[in-house]
Amino acid sequence: MKTSENNFESQSNQTQSSSSITDSISNSVDIIVSSSSKEIENLSSSSNKNQNLSSSVNKINSSSSSEKGESSSSIKSSSSTKPVTPTPEVGKNILDLQKTALVTVIPKETTKEIVGSSDYDQYGDGDYIFKPGRTVTLSAYVIGKYQVTQELFEEVMGNNSSYFSSSPATGETQKYRPVEEISWYDAVAFCNKLSAKLGLEIVYKIEGITDWESFSYDDIPTGDNNTKWDNLTIDLTKNGYRLPTEAEWEFAARGGDPDGKTWSYKYAGSTTVDDVAWYGDDNSSSKTHEVGLKKANALGLYDMSDNVWEWTYDWYESPLNTGKVENPIGAPSGFNRVPRGGSWSYDGYYTAVSYRVGSIPYYRDFGSGLRLARSLVSP
Repeated sequence: MKTSENNFESQSNQTQSSSSITDSISNSVDIIVSSSSKEIENLSSSSNKNQNLSSSVNKINSSSSSEKGESSSSIKSSSSTKPVTPTPEVGKNILDLQKTALVTVIPKETTKEIVGSSDYDQYGDGDYIFKPGRTVTLSAYVIGKYQVTQELFEEVMGNNSSYFSSSPATGETQKYRPVEEISWYDAVAFCNKLSAKLGLEIVYKIEGITDWESFSYDDIPTGDNNTKWDNLTIDLTKNGYRLPTEAEWEFAARGGDPDGKTWSYKYAGSTTVDDVAWYGDDNSSSKTHEVGLKKANALGLYDMSDNVWEWTYDWYESPLNTGKVENPIGAPSGFNRVPRGGSWSYDGYYTAVSYRVGSIPYYRDFGSGLRLARSLVSP
């Protein structure tokens, strides 16, 4: 991952195996999400300090020739008749793909208010999402149980951008490794194209692009000065796929319950980093790993600490404003977007749930991926 002047912006220096779950989405059946439900098994569903982290790890030469994972069958077109109120659905597969679940974080027609506290500074740099003097209110949403896999990304975009496209660790399945070499622009395009394929509303509006179902991976910008992409608009009232906001990401990583015992854990689901994270050269063996093999957090989410960085929507903002904020989306503009969670190539302390950083949106890095989210909107 890379930032302006090749540096991250930050404030300071600082696996229980699970079985694969066949979880997914479809746009054929509507359901009402129960307020008690924790999981939906589908996918229908200014003193910033700089750290030169992006240059800390060199790309690894594969022991065998790199080859792209076998392409999935052609994606199915969405029905010409769209559902009236598409919502996350139970018991259907998105394109018959596994490891595509969504989990309910905040149930439909409810909100959560988080009052900031000094107890929530697990990284220890003083400027964090739920800091003292800041009260954050979040609306209903769901989030991916897993990081987006190479199989899902390729099925939607027709391209597997991943550097780690072969030679998985022993016993692991290549297509279930997280997609990486993903820029923020790639992540936005993937969300919109998936929504279009499934007949859902488009969350991100970019000037000049109206046909997302036919949009090509090759049309995603790869350099700077992409004014139309940088100035896109987001509509959180739409029911399509999107990236979580930074606050949504951290709320989910902490387990979704400020009164729960895991909320103040340093890592997503544990006080011991090795339980939940693939990080650093020794722990990760210098590669990504199949999603969902480490211990899940209290919400049943996997790999929110490491494996790959996960893009959020927000422009990087520091210092964060105080007072009451509702569904914050970061600074109104900027140079860096916010990835969270750390990656296989970084030391464990970057996996702390409160650690914040910024990265330039057009840069594709073999430690950067994404996790999906959707708003739970009323009809």
